[in-house]
Amino acid sequence: MSCPRADLTCALRVDRLMASQSASPCIVWFRDDLRLSDHPALHAAAETSAATGAPQICLYVFDQVSSALQKGLNAIGASLVLRKGAAAQIIFGLARATTAGAVFWNEITQAPHQALAEEVATGLGEIGVASKSFPGDLLRSPDRWFWDTPVDADAGSNPANWQWVAGSGTDAAPYFRVFNPVLQGKKFDPDGAYIRRWVPELAGLPPTRIHHPWSAAPLELASAGVELGKTYPHPIIDHKAGRERALAAYARVRNT
Repeated sequence: MSCPRADLTCALRVDRLMASQSASPCIVWFRDDLRLSDHPALHAAAETSAATGAPQICLYVFDQVSSALQKGLNAIGASLVLRKGAAAQIIFGLARATTAGAVFWNEITQAPHQALAEEVATGLGEIGVASKSFPGDLLRSPDRWFWDTPVDADAGSNPANWQWVAGSGTDAAPYFRVFNPVLQGKKFDPDGAYIRRWVPELAGLPPTRIHHPWSAAPLELASAGVELGKTYPHPIIDHKAGRERALAAYARVRNT
């Protein structure tokens, strides 16, 4: 069972699944995402614990464990269970041993990891333990599209190509390079031909506005038949603010 986001609604759905378990523990399976902030599965487990009183068990099945994760959990009063071996069997065993009511984890949008998650979810269901996966992969949406859509999807063409260009790949250098779609559009599609073909709702805007329609004057938008928030969405985030936030996060990681 997957959850579109780690919100209270998801947590309450898990509460209902755990209601007959008398506040059985909730296991959070840490995978590649060894962080505490912006961690949907951990957030949902915390919401569940707050609502039901169920204790949390934080699990990492490791080859080499992150000391930063261990220290971070200790700082918030939690501990980390370390196991080495086949992840599915370890999770099943821990769930049985602790009479856990649910297991949460974040998705990893790569075929082998998805297969493992499906195996874990199926096995947990067979022993009566609820499970939920959350879209916590930081590159989840574009990466999932890449694997699900192009017939020639290839790992080397993904993290080692466009993700590298975007400064978000596994070996992206320099790390402070933050992809700016507006500037790239102006540079490589100055007339907006690509946008007009694939984003036809913006086709009526002039080249000076088509790459950033939110900067157009109300008369320009009306003339092009564009209504921000209805025919075309408002920006999700201010790019400059997002870039500064990302660089600040990188700096904190480098200094730890």
